[in-house]
Amino acid sequence: MITETPMAVGTWSTDATKDRGWSIQHQNKKRFGAAAFVGRFQPFHNGHLWLVNRALDLAEKVVIVIGSHRGPVTIKNPWTTEERQKMILDSLPKEAQDRILFTAVRDYHYNDDLWVIAVQQAVTNALGPDYEGKIALVGVNKDH
Repeated sequence: MITETPMAVGTWSTDATKDRGWSIQHQNKKRFGAAAFVGRFQPFHNGHLWLVNRALDLAEKVVIVIGSHRGPVTIKNPWTTEERQKMILDSLPKEAQDRILFTAVRDYHYNDDLWVIAVQQAVTNALGPDYEGKIALVGVNKDH
């Protein structure tokens, strides 16, 4: 697991049509084979985009775990899993899209242990049975 202070990983452009935010600097040698990024993404915003790009700088593949899967549409969660996945892909250039894997987990209210197991299993399944590399956990320490 990685814990680090956010830092610039690319060049910022205010012209969203040019490079849609942080530019991807794909390097041949990555520190990790995969990175996992867990969130509700309600909605997917520039902070999320920054973290996805950071994950792409760290790893060959990024597994985006969409939370609150199959929950009812509410004011707190107005978009379906499929809509959130489309928002994320639409914000990334094709090169980055090819390195993104998606999975989803439902909420486990009042049982963090089951939720952690579900996230770990979802990431493992997304990467496939032959994956043996290190996995970085990318995110912001805001919940605990």
